[in-house]
Amino acid sequence: MILKKEDRLELILSEISKINSAKTPLELLNEINNIVLKVEDKFSGIENCNHNESKQTDGRMYPIEFDNVIIHNNGEIYARVNKQRLFINNRCEIALIIKNNENKLHHSELFTKLAYCKK
Repeated sequence: MILKKEDRLELILSEISKINSAKTPLELLNEINNIVLKVEDKFSGIENCNHNESKQTDGRMYPIEFDNVIIHNNGEIYARVNKQRLFINNRCEIALIIKNNENKLHHSELFTKLAYCKK
C-alpha cells in the first residue's frame, strides 16, 4: 500500500513516540533512522536511492546522514535535515527547529518529549 508523504510522516512520528529502548541520544537517533527506513520502504513506493542528487527530488524521506550530525561532548546531538534542525538532549527529548520561507527559525513542539532515554 502506498501512502502520501504526509501520512508517512504521521506514521513515522507515531512510531518515534513508541521508542522506549534508547539509552543515549545516539541510540535514539539510530532508532529514528531505522523507523524512517522501515516506513519509507513499506509505504513510499520509491526505491531507496544512494545518490545524493536523486534524494532531493524523488519524494522519499531518508534517514539523517551522519555527515549532517554533530555529537557534542556531553552526548547531545544536533542534526541538519534539509531546512530543519533536530536536537536531542541527554534525556532524549527531541526538538525540531523549522526554517520557513523567510529564513526565520520557529521551534516546533511536534517532536518534543516523544521519546526518552531509558535510565
